[in-house]
Amino acid sequence: MGKRKPAETSPAGDRLSIRLDLASGVRIGPGKVAVLEEIARSGSISAAGRALRMSYRRTWDRGEDLNRRRGAPVVETAAGGSGGGGAVLTPAGRAVIERYRAIEAASALAARGHLLALNRACAAGVQPCRGFGYAGGCIRREDTRMANITIPASDGSGSFSAYLVEPKSKPAGAVVLIQEVFGVNQAMRDIAAWVADLGFFAVCPDLFWRIEPGVDITDKSEAEWQKAFELFGKFDQAKGIDDLKATVAVARRLPGANGKVGTIGYCLGGRLAFMMAEQADTEVNISYYGVGLDNLLGDLGKVTKPLVVHIADKDEFFPPEGRAKVVAGVRGHPRIACYVYPNADHAFARVGGIHWDGRSAAIANGRSAEALAAALG
Repeated sequence: MGKRKPAETSPAGDRLSIRLDLASGVRIGPGKVAVLEEIARSGSISAAGRALRMSYRRTWDRGEDLNRRRGAPVVETAAGGSGGGGAVLTPAGRAVIERYRAIEAASALAARGHLLALNRACAAGVQPCRGFGYAGGCIRREDTRMANITIPASDGSGSFSAYLVEPKSKPAGAVVLIQEVFGVNQAMRDIAAWVADLGFFAVCPDLFWRIEPGVDITDKSEAEWQKAFELFGKFDQAKGIDDLKATVAVARRLPGANGKVGTIGYCLGGRLAFMMAEQADTEVNISYYGVGLDNLLGDLGKVTKPLVVHIADKDEFFPPEGRAKVVAGVRGHPRIACYVYPNADHAFARVGGIHWDGRSAAIANGRSAEALAAALG
């Protein structure tokens, strides 16, 4: 248990506007960086001002403010010429542009899922819920692509909700997303948006419903971690598998679904995805940094469909000896692909998480996308 693909803009062309207030007192935003870039391009403050439709005074002030606050010049000027004299960036000026753009790109990648979800929320507007039924569940419509569905438990003990995001094109395969110990939270909803953008239905069931329905917490506070550990300790994994099988059955019959279903699980969900590969009829199963996988190796003979296993090389919640047993145990299995990500910690693919690793996440997510496309169409 545990403490991208390249950055993509939404269809509306969303962008982040980053303003930085550094501890040194330097303030840097898109306006100042644009001035530096235009000076580098044109070699002139006045030409930069004309390109940006700014007065010479305002253009000068933005460059001079950085010069004054940094202590070291970012722009150097030379007098003379009808254009108001020449100007060049210093190495410090070029470094400011490079670092700012790197921060901007990293922020855009981290916010990608939130931007996509926000776009859908804004596009949907505030609408009253309208329900419609189908075999095995009832959809409560929230917008044209997102909904909550209710799934009856197979043991007759009640029902549970699942978050659903539909793809733009149908028919399509479905992916059952298996939560971490933090419930169906924003991280899982962002993953659902990503899966739908890949062209699949995304269905994320509330597996903690038997303990506490609607858990939605993060990894950002000690209180949330304590709650997560308590939920994990109370969770019945066998009942969780039953609920996942019930979710798979519903996902196969969603309007517009092609009948093919896979799973992707993270942390606790990564373990459950591994168990689904051994116990269910899903077409593909993908496990991200699953915990305690070494005690599931006895049933590898039951894995008959593709299983992708992503292991963090520095996973603090899965000891090295356990990870080594899994790597050795699955080696040579015709249906299992196992990947180890160097220097990555547990939850390296949790966008916005404390152990987010953009490189490892992008590689793992690419492999997952290929496996889903091959198995689900």
